[in-house]
Amino acid sequence: MLKYMLLSMPVTMIILDVPLHVTSIWLPIYGNDPISTGSLGCGIVIRPGGVRLTIMPAAGPIKYDIDHIDLTFRKLGVNAEVNYSSPVQLGVGYGMSAALALGTALGAAVIAHKPLIKAAQVAHMIEVRLGTGLGDVIAEYYGGGIELRLRPVPPQALGLLIKFHTRKT
Repeated sequence: MLKYMLLSMPVTMIILDVPLHVTSIWLPIYGNDPISTGSLGCGIVIRPGGVRLTIMPAAGPIKYDIDHIDLTFRKLGVNAEVNYSSPVQLGVGYGMSAALALGTALGAAVIAHKPLIKAAQVAHMIEVRLGTGLGDVIAEYYGGGIELRLRPVPPQALGLLIKFHTRKT
């Protein structure tokens, strides 16, 4: 009962930290649609030091002129205000566009009471549609350490990602 009550309560603010991702080995795989498009390879998920997003529901649509944000809200049917900060800019190779799409999608999913895995899949599809990333979303979603992508698809669509963690000595 408590879970149902929490899910039906209105959300006033969501704060998310999304890691960044640096790919070291990359093989793009282009399928017939965004779900079957992605990449094989490996990289490093950078945490801490990623993108911090603050998302609040809004009465109507807000245009940000950042396609990853605008398309995510539209695809998930959510009106929200988003503010973000990041140590890097878009387009410099740290998976920043994926982090924006993923963080925005996760926040929108919480507002709309939709599954988080659905949000991650939406973020992947937006990255593919915009041609800005083919493996960053799955790495950042499961994030942490060194990752190896063995199937070129989004989270939970039979994607396979192996994480390697190091221990502090």
